[in-house]
Amino acid sequence: MAAVPMDRTRLERRVTTPILTRAQVVALTHAPEADVRRWTTGPNPAVQRAPRSGWTPFTVNFAGLLEADLLHMLTDMPHLGPRKASGVMRAIRQDHGPLALIEHPGLFTDGKDVFLLDGGVFTRVRDSQGAFAEVLERYTRRLVVRDGRVQEYRPDRLPIASVNPAFNGGGLSLMSNRTPVSAVAGMLLAGETPQSVALDYDLDVSEVQAVERDLEWAWQASAA
Repeated sequence: MAAVPMDRTRLERRVTTPILTRAQVVALTHAPEADVRRWTTGPNPAVQRAPRSGWTPFTVNFAGLLEADLLHMLTDMPHLGPRKASGVMRAIRQDHGPLALIEHPGLFTDGKDVFLLDGGVFTRVRDSQGAFAEVLERYTRRLVVRDGRVQEYRPDRLPIASVNPAFNGGGLSLMSNRTPVSAVAGMLLAGETPQSVALDYDLDVSEVQAVERDLEWAWQASAA
C-alpha cells in the first residue's frame, strides 16, 4: 500500500516543535555554545524557535537544527562574518518560509547568491549560471532526503544515528531500530559491557561499540 503524503500542517507541526536543547545542538553541529545561544535568543533569532507552553529544556526544533548547522558553516566562510551569516539565514526563511531547508533540500547560499542543487550540479538561481559549491558538501552529507524532503539529520561523528522528529521525540537515535543513543550511552557510562547493551536493545555489538568510541560526545548529543 502506498504511503500517504504528510499534509503541510502536520509536517510543520512535527518539524517546528522544540525537540533539542541548546547543548545538544552544540554537540551535533560543533558550533560554539555562545553562537548557538545567540542564534536562538531575541525577538528575531537567526535560528527559528517555536512557541513553548511552559518551561522546557528543549529550545530548538528540527528545522532550527538544520538552520544552526548551515549557519555554522556560513559563519566559517572567509567572506562572511557572524552578523552577515545570520542575515542570510533570516533572508532564506523570509523568502522561502520556515520549512525552506526541509522542503527545498537543494536550496543553498554562499552568502551572495542562492543556488539550487539539481542532478548534482549547482545552478545559481539569479542568472542560471553554474557554480561550484564544494564548501556546502559538509552540510549536505548530513541530510537524509526522502520524497524530496529532509527527513533526518545524521551527525558526522556517529553516522549510524540520526535526529528524526518522527522517532524518540526527536532525540538522537540509532537508525537500525531507533534505540535512543542516550539509553545506550547511559548504560555504557554505568559500566555495562557493549555485549550486554547490544543484547538488551537488540543491536549489533558494532553499533554499541561505535557509541562507546565517542561516548562523552554521544551522551552530550543525546541526553537532555
